[in-house]
Amino acid sequence: MNLYGTELEVVERRSGTRGSDYYYVHDGSLFIPISAVPGARLVSKEPGRRIELTYKVPTSSIKGPILHVSFSNSGYPLFEICTLSNNSMQCCICDCDEDSAKVLLNMFKLSKDEVYLVRFYMDTVSPLINDIKSVMVRSKTSDIRFGGYAERLRETFETPYFSLLTLMALPDEKGRIQSIEVRLSHIVELWVFTKLIEAIDGETLDRWVIEGLTINSPGNNWWIEFMRNEPIAFIKSRRNNEKYTIYYQPSIYPHVLQFSEEYHELRRRGIRNVVPDFVVFKGIIKERIGWGELHNLNLLPQLVIEVKTGLERTRWASPEYVIKQLDQYRHLLKPKHLMLTVLTKINDGLRRKLENMGIVIIDDLLNKQGELGELIHNLL
Repeated sequence: MNLYGTELEVVERRSGTRGSDYYYVHDGSLFIPISAVPGARLVSKEPGRRIELTYKVPTSSIKGPILHVSFSNSGYPLFEICTLSNNSMQCCICDCDEDSAKVLLNMFKLSKDEVYLVRFYMDTVSPLINDIKSVMVRSKTSDIRFGGYAERLRETFETPYFSLLTLMALPDEKGRIQSIEVRLSHIVELWVFTKLIEAIDGETLDRWVIEGLTINSPGNNWWIEFMRNEPIAFIKSRRNNEKYTIYYQPSIYPHVLQFSEEYHELRRRGIRNVVPDFVVFKGIIKERIGWGELHNLNLLPQLVIEVKTGLERTRWASPEYVIKQLDQYRHLLKPKHLMLTVLTKINDGLRRKLENMGIVIIDDLLNKQGELGELIHNLL
């Protein structure tokens, strides 16, 4: 930001949550985008992978503090509060903990579509995380290892309000909504995983011992790394002594290799849904499975679970897509049981179609936790 007489020049760099800078001005009640300040004008736009927008704003229109949100190239957010006084600017870094994040969240102007989703997130995510942590204790799980593309899930799990705040800084409403849905869905998925562990009174086994490795750190952890077919955990049931290998969002076929022959062959065959949420195998699987190669395992899963929040506004949440998705999982993996879990209620028409396909369904999860656990126990 630079002051030129009676105008403030601001350069916004827009590239999602990596290598970006966004600016908001408090209008007396809420933070509004710098572009919405009365008299603000766009003086230049530099296109590219990272769009640069230069605005000039009359200082007379800036009645409150300026919030500058910057994201490093690795995605780490930094919040800075600036004030204008006597033609000079004073700025300070905001140490944004969870309590501060809650306060700032209530100072952003939300669209009609965002209001319900943000409130649902704030009311739901923290209780689910607390439930997950309690199951970690009972299952003797040391911690959760988040790797690679699971960094945002780690952020949501450890600081849910701060995670939501970083999304509110995005200028695009559609992008904010989609990002909130993704973060919410991952927490719901992880919570359903803990219901599975509870159902069998499971204990997390030491993966280093199983893999024959000598590593000076606890191995009884859950491992989450998207874009890699690594089991989230090896679990032993205290009820029947059965052992299970569980994968979280594994890739059955190489769907992301868009320039490979395998990808084009899958497209010709109409196979596009190849990342189920949870795949549960009986026994311990030591074999390393490459990304997109779950089909090479030549073992039939005991259970495949697909998790939906019921809040998604994307095409993959439509009834037609869900039916096709589950049908392809059944065709590709041939699991003994296939299950759909939905956080909210689903319509009767979709329920009947899925039940006719032999799919086990449970919706309204928060009010049917006992029923969910009993169903999973019976299927395993």
